[in-house]
Amino acid sequence: MARLSGLPTLLFCCSLIRICPWLCGRPVFSGHYHHRRPIRGQRNVTPNRNGNSHARAAGGERHRCWCRPLVLILPNTALTLSDGYQIQKTVDQRALTGFDNAAVNLLYEFFENDKHEAITSVGFTWEIGGTGRQSVGADSFSRFTPISYFGKGFGDLPDQLWLLRPFAITGELGLTIPSRADNRSLSLNPVTGQKEVTVSRNPDNLQWGFALEYSLIYLQEHVKDIGLKAPFNRLIPLVEFSMQSPVNRGGGVTTGTINPGIIWSGQYCQFGIEALIPVNSHTGHNIGLVAQMHFYLDDIFPRLFRKPLFGG
Repeated sequence: MARLSGLPTLLFCCSLIRICPWLCGRPVFSGHYHHRRPIRGQRNVTPNRNGNSHARAAGGERHRCWCRPLVLILPNTALTLSDGYQIQKTVDQRALTGFDNAAVNLLYEFFENDKHEAITSVGFTWEIGGTGRQSVGADSFSRFTPISYFGKGFGDLPDQLWLLRPFAITGELGLTIPSRADNRSLSLNPVTGQKEVTVSRNPDNLQWGFALEYSLIYLQEHVKDIGLKAPFNRLIPLVEFSMQSPVNRGGGVTTGTINPGIIWSGQYCQFGIEALIPVNSHTGHNIGLVAQMHFYLDDIFPRLFRKPLFGG
C-alpha cells in the first residue's frame, strides 16, 4: 500500500478479462480496486491496479498508468503479468518518467462450496526488482508475497432475511517479504568531509483487507424484483478496506484506506468509482478518488478467452 503523502489522488483503472461471471448463479465479487478475488465467482481476478492514476500537490504532479493482462492457465489457476509507467512533474524541474517494477502473480482456487456461496484461493506474487526505473521509485530488490483470498455470498440466508441475501464479502491476507532487509548508501558528511554509510530498513509487511458489497443485480434477479429500472438495476454499492502493517525492522504503524463506492456492471463491461479515505495521518491527509473500467473479454471474445490454455 503506497503512502498517499498528503496528495489528493485520482485513479483510472482498466482491466482486460474476468475469469468466471457467476458464483452459484449470482454475480458477486465484482472487480474491486485493491484486492485480487477468488477465481470462480468474480467478475475479475485482477486487483484493479490496472489503468492509470493522477496525483497533484503544491509544487508538483504525478501521473501513473499500468495494466495487468490475465491468462487462465488451468481451470482453477490464473496467471497475471503487470507493469506501470510514471510521469512525475515538479515546478521548474524536468519531468521524471519511467516504468515501475514488473510483477507476476499466480492464483489457484482450491475450495468452492456452491450451496453456501463460499470460495477460497491462494496466490503468490513476485515483484521483480530492478525491472523499473529507480528515479520514479522502483526498487532494485524484489518482493515476494504469499497470499490467500476468500469470498462469501449471503444468498444462503433464510427467506425471512431476503433483504440481506445480496450481500457478499471478499478479502485477502498476505505477507510481503523483500529480498533485501536494508538499503545501504554512501554519503559525504559536509562537516567532517568523511564518507558515511546510511542504512534504511525494508520491513516485511502484512497485506490485509476486505470488501463488503451489496448487489442490486442479485436482488433483482435471484431474490425479489423490487422494480428497479436501468441503470439502477445493475448497481453494486460497496466499501473496501485496504491495509498494510509492518511486522519488523522498525517499519512503523499500519497504513491504509477506506474506500466507499459504487459499480455499474453490464454484460460486457463494468464501470465504478470509489473514494480513498486515509485511515490515519501516516497514510495521508487528503481524500482521493479512484475510477475503473473493466472489459470482459471472455464474453466479448468467448472462443479466445473462455477456456483455459490447458485442461479445458
